[in-house]
Amino acid sequence: MRTSADTRPPGGREPALTARALGLLRGPIPFVALLAAAAATWAIAGSHQVFPYLSDNHDEAVYLLQADAFSEGRLFASAPEPAEAFTPWFGYEHNGSFVTVFPPVNSAMIAFAKVMFGSERAAHGLYAAAAIVLLFLLAREVLRRSAEAVLAAAFLAASPVFLVPSMTFLPYVPFLVLVEAFLLLFLRATRLQSRRWMAAAGLAFGVALFARSSEAVMVVLPMAVYAIVSGRRTIRQLAGDAAALAGGAAAPLGAMIAYNKAATGAALMHPLLRYSPDAGPGFGFRRQSPVEGGFEFTLAHGLQAVTGLTALTLLWSFGGLLLVALAHAGFGRRRHPVEPYLAAFAVTIPLVYVFYFGGYTTVAWGLARLLGPYYFLPIMIPLSIFGASGFVRLWRRHAVWALAAALAMAVWSGVVLHAALADNLAITRDNRAVYRPFEQADLDQALVFVPVLYAPHLLHPLAALRNSPGHDGPVVYALDRGRENFAVLDRFGDRTPYRFRLDAGYRTGAAAEASDAPSLERLLRLRGSVLTLPLVVHNRTPFRRVVVTVTMANARTVFTLDLASSAGKTYRRSLRLGLRGVSLVGGVSATGVTPLDEPAPEIVVTLAAGPNEVGAMETLEERRVPYRRSQQRLELVVAARDDAAADPAPITLE
Repeated sequence: MRTSADTRPPGGREPALTARALGLLRGPIPFVALLAAAAATWAIAGSHQVFPYLSDNHDEAVYLLQADAFSEGRLFASAPEPAEAFTPWFGYEHNGSFVTVFPPVNSAMIAFAKVMFGSERAAHGLYAAAAIVLLFLLAREVLRRSAEAVLAAAFLAASPVFLVPSMTFLPYVPFLVLVEAFLLLFLRATRLQSRRWMAAAGLAFGVALFARSSEAVMVVLPMAVYAIVSGRRTIRQLAGDAAALAGGAAAPLGAMIAYNKAATGAALMHPLLRYSPDAGPGFGFRRQSPVEGGFEFTLAHGLQAVTGLTALTLLWSFGGLLLVALAHAGFGRRRHPVEPYLAAFAVTIPLVYVFYFGGYTTVAWGLARLLGPYYFLPIMIPLSIFGASGFVRLWRRHAVWALAAALAMAVWSGVVLHAALADNLAITRDNRAVYRPFEQADLDQALVFVPVLYAPHLLHPLAALRNSPGHDGPVVYALDRGRENFAVLDRFGDRTPYRFRLDAGYRTGAAAEASDAPSLERLLRLRGSVLTLPLVVHNRTPFRRVVVTVTMANARTVFTLDLASSAGKTYRRSLRLGLRGVSLVGGVSATGVTPLDEPAPEIVVTLAAGPNEVGAMETLEERRVPYRRSQQRLELVVAARDDAAADPAPITLE
């Protein structure tokens, strides 16, 4: 029961709290919350709609593989034997596990989102919202006006260079969040002369250093100069701040050393250099993978990369060059002495990529056109902050011109964003055709052999075909390596095997053609001393002579099917394979056997046609059948007639 003693007097605590809450609602908080919510919604929805099969940057799949391991309580994914059949892109086998070359910070954030929210794509929303909120807080720290800080956050939120990468699992928006957190904490620590805030800044810097070492160093250097030049502190105070910063960074740096030790066996070796010693910074021969060709990376290449990425950053920012002009007008107001040191990011960040070949390949291979100049994303911090200051200055002098500028900026960014989305959606349409067989099939306890296209690794380019960390999911993917597949079949003998057929030119339209459409074919494992396979041959030429050649073990056997053939004629035969040789059942005009010096690793069945005269034969098609031979029996892996049948499908040549 409420008494008179319970009644709070006017002006008491409850009215004060209510007034404060109403004040917050009338301030910048609702606008920042709206921007953050919009950025998060865009990132998550865009990830589902634009990149349902991930982007054309296959690094995404590598981060997700590592995140999957973390979410299951593993440091690395397991590496079953034979490891060569399961090695992921940018990964290598080490102590029975697959180690990926990228630092684990981004993957850990993805795993956190997956565990907390049930979907790794929730990470997009967390990154995007955090980037907007932190930029607002940082801009307010620098500009000291909330309205301009909200505008700075809006400029970032509307920039294609932020919007497109925010829909991917690439590490660039997360790194932007770490940079913003460090700058905010560092500036607050400097203003308040607080060692606690400085230690918190050190923690953010340490995580950023773990995530992307070179760029993190280039962020902290201008701040270090600012602290020395503008702080007016004694040597003792500077040393105390440095000690607090180092103390905060100690934990993540210790984690980095421990991770490197587990990943490479050496505490100071980066996994990327363990994977490919030619992938480090500097000039000379460089390549991202030990199984790919490289090139001589020169200073000219580095300058070309920086020029291209800088130009793209200016174009992909909100309003393009108009934002640059506004930032120029807003710079130098000196509301905060850190302004020139923030502006220095425009020099220090690009400097990294003069000496690192990754910036050059990103421009040369077109990834920057698809996903933006994501390497230079931290440059958007000073560009957005000073651009907001310049816009407010223009608004106060010429409101009409400011409105016209805002409209032009929105139109420009809309055009850039539309072009980027159109290019990425075209790739997604190709990918949808590629992955359609998996979406139509109900695979469970399946083993799928996928073709080797770009390199002998999984996830490149088929980034959506990702194994579970323990290789115990509904589907296990393995590289199709011909005769080496038997070792995989032995290891996963309890699974139903399939082969994924995909034309190497699927990106040039082959995926849309019925004859070359990607498909999943059920495989049969046949064993016996004599095995019979149906053979169907179509002569699509006007030639009269039709010949089938079978290469197996130490012999090449030639079967002449017809000497009076014609276009459109079909032959149905049975190919009988035994320990002592090969025969063709069903009518053969002539045969010839040629011994081989070395046994063939696969059974090769070839169709050729030509005129009746000897020679001038044209090879039409070839089929390869993996086999294994022992003293007692043959073992073949062939396609099944259909998904439910136990009979082999005919070998069809045309």
